[in-house]
Amino acid sequence: MSAVHDEQQPAGTTTTTDVVTGEHPAQPRPEHLQVIDPDSEPPLPPVKERITDFVTNKALPRCRSMFVPPDFITQDRPSLKKVHAYGKHGQQVPDEGLLRLVARAWSWFAMYHEGRGALRGWLMSNPSRACVFVALLITTALIPEGRMVLTWLLWPAHTVIELLTDL
Repeated sequence: MSAVHDEQQPAGTTTTTDVVTGEHPAQPRPEHLQVIDPDSEPPLPPVKERITDFVTNKALPRCRSMFVPPDFITQDRPSLKKVHAYGKHGQQVPDEGLLRLVARAWSWFAMYHEGRGALRGWLMSNPSRACVFVALLITTALIPEGRMVLTWLLWPAHTVIELLTDL
């Protein structure tokens, strides 16, 4: 043997002989790789219980939050800015990609309908404001060009107004 092989190796190093023979010096095991005794693990509950737990604790609350309307009797609706921000940054879809683009486009659609609903609510919350609005609609419907505009903007209301004014 040569003198190199006879020398003492520093602690913690691996030689070619160790790799070939499968012997390695003892190294401390990392904390995240601790051995777990299989007998110490609690057994998994039956499948039926796991499914019931998932449905009652995760799926049902998520469906409830998606399909139950908010409490608009005692709370205000979110502003249009919040509706747009939900489409832009909400957690309903991933942060990037086609689904986020669809969510952002949908937020504009939702803002349009939220705005229409808020405007209608504002108009009808005060009787004098509602009377002025209806009077302006009828006056606009009496002008031929106004009828054309109302046909495009307010087609259901225009039909009613046309029936009322043609009597």
